[in-house]
Amino acid sequence: MSKNEKQNPAFPGLPVITGRYGVGIEIYDAKTGKLIWNWTGRDASDALQGELYVQLRNAILDKNGNIKGEVTDAKFADGGSKIVAIIADAAVVINCKDKTIHFGIYREWAKGSLLGAMHSLEMLPDNNLAIATDLKEWDDSRKSEPRKPGVAVYDMGPAVLPDSAPRRMEGYNLSSCHALVWDELQQILWAAGTSKWPANPSDKVYTRLVGYHYSRDGLTQTDADVHEFPSASLGESDPAYSNWVEGGHDLVPVPNERRLIVTTDIDLYEYDLEAGSFHKFEDFTASVKAYFSNYECPVEARKVSGFPRSAMKSLRLSENGLGVHTQSNWRGTDSYLDEGDHTQQVYFFGADAPDNLDFRKFGANGWIYKARWFDEIPGWLSAGVKE
Repeated sequence: MSKNEKQNPAFPGLPVITGRYGVGIEIYDAKTGKLIWNWTGRDASDALQGELYVQLRNAILDKNGNIKGEVTDAKFADGGSKIVAIIADAAVVINCKDKTIHFGIYREWAKGSLLGAMHSLEMLPDNNLAIATDLKEWDDSRKSEPRKPGVAVYDMGPAVLPDSAPRRMEGYNLSSCHALVWDELQQILWAAGTSKWPANPSDKVYTRLVGYHYSRDGLTQTDADVHEFPSASLGESDPAYSNWVEGGHDLVPVPNERRLIVTTDIDLYEYDLEAGSFHKFEDFTASVKAYFSNYECPVEARKVSGFPRSAMKSLRLSENGLGVHTQSNWRGTDSYLDEGDHTQQVYFFGADAPDNLDFRKFGANGWIYKARWFDEIPGWLSAGVKE
């Protein structure tokens, strides 16, 4: 077995997880390009039988029994026995072995969803699920139940919950939250977003990383747990969004190191947890920079524009030196899926990197948003459910 063929306990080869628009979650062996696991509309229908699951089913499936939207995120959880995912209007935890639902929460759009646009999620200890809420500053439009930006944490004891259900805990001081990572070593939930809403800002906006300290009693943070740098305008990198500034999009643990990479609309930034400082790509630590030694921007228009690392919607590194990422297409078309937030390919880089996964042959059902290695990240173990 070569160093790039480390076996996942649940799946063979180099498993990578993604989700196709209108199709569902898929895991491929990146080495061979073969599909090795999926969760489709039929699987959702089988898992969501009975009165208990009516609302959750309606949030995920259309009238024809197909997944009714995109898979915003899908991640390795609980040592690989589970997948946490955001599918259409729901966040779910799926048991890999039998494809049943461990937990699900659905948005109540008719009531003014308290979660807004969910962008990521993370399993926490003690059977809790954290969800990143892409909301503006504190919104009191719902007087009795204000919409709160940041992180919402729910108890997964009940099988199904509406998003108006009482939250087990919350994390504040963060707008437009897009990414979450569990830090088992420090018992911290890391979250990335911005200091203020990034569109049409009236004053300075910062790309923000917040470390929420976890305990059974809740999430806590002080000013010392807030780390940030000034957000640059998207005017040059993305003219269609010239009234926006960059913000954190994905959080990438570096294997076996106390470092995180923050992907934004413009570039990559390294955060050193021990030093408490950010580094631009040019100043990355040598061990981190090595992962990108042979990286080539796969989106020609972004490469030519001078922003080759812009709009990485997802990025993951393996201890074997391989990287997997999605990088959205350049804006400029009139298609929702092709307007710059999606792609039809999963890209790999590093020595002996496998061929990209190309979904263009599937047409409208080939659009994806994120992709990740489906494996533990050494030094950043996943939280598990304690039965």
